[in-house]
Amino acid sequence: MRLYALVVAMVLIVKFALYIVWYKALLTMHDSHKWLQEISPLVRPIDVPVWQVCSLINAAAAWGLLFFADWQLRKRKYNEGWSDRTANYFVSWTTFIRWLITLYTSICTLYAIYVIVKNSHPPEWKFQWLPWEW
Repeated sequence: MRLYALVVAMVLIVKFALYIVWYKALLTMHDSHKWLQEISPLVRPIDVPVWQVCSLINAAAAWGLLFFADWQLRKRKYNEGWSDRTANYFVSWTTFIRWLITLYTSICTLYAIYVIVKNSHPPEWKFQWLPWEW
């Protein structure tokens, strides 16, 4: 979970940095390549959809839970941490909110993939027994 959250956060931070710095370059690059136009609902280098910001929030929440757990363990050495009930309540609600965000971003990703597949025209596939039958 930690590694995945770090990868998602880094990819989105790099994307946002590119968005801010190279807006014009990305716009011309997007218009110049057909395959970039086809995958744009998934990647979207020109704008920042809410569902991708939610991925960044979800990654930050995963790291936040990790730091919260470490902080609680350090505090419990000196009997200063939150009570078990309060800590469990906080972790349960944070996990539930992360689950909702994951569900939302997964649905958005699947819809974006559906749009890409629906609008693309894949080559015709045919079964061949031997390679020299081309």
